[in-house]
Amino acid sequence: MKKLLALIAAGMLLSSATYARAQDYILMERGGYLSVFQETDLINPSEITDVAVSLLPISDQNRLEKGFRVEGEEALLHILEDLGS
Repeated sequence: MKKLLALIAAGMLLSSATYARAQDYILMERGGYLSVFQETDLINPSEITDVAVSLLPISDQNRLEKGFRVEGEEALLHILEDLGS
């Protein structure tokens, strides 16, 4: 019985892990500044940084003009750090 319960619990953990998904973010220019949006809300930024898009390389400016997806908070923090330095 204990083995059966352990297998059921393990199966439940695996199935819930399958559905767990990292938050996706969209980085875009808003009001001249690098802004972070939740993928589900592209109207209201979650954060407007103090990074002026006009001071970034042209390639980054072009990407931010169109917006680009970032998968997960760790990747978001890494990209924000890179663009802010």
